[in-house]
Amino acid sequence: MVDYPSLESEYCCITDVLNMDILWTSHSKKFYMATMKVNLKPGLSSQYMWNKNEQEINEFLNIATFNEQEKFNEILILLSNNPLYCL
Repeated sequence: MVDYPSLESEYCCITDVLNMDILWTSHSKKFYMATMKVNLKPGLSSQYMWNKNEQEINEFLNIATFNEQEKFNEILILLSNNPLYCL
């Protein structure tokens, strides 16, 4: 069975920055699919986007089983190339 990826987050109260990583783990490979850095300081305008790890994604797709590819593509579609929101 292939599971969904996990979301790891780390917040620094000194810098007011939230780092998020989507971690893919399967029998074929373990790697970060995408990352996002969110600056939470008041008054800053920013666009927040997932930065996909294209090299790791391509390497994984070359070795993944059919079931892994199905689940992976289901998740990959959800990682938009457009900003999630603007402040």
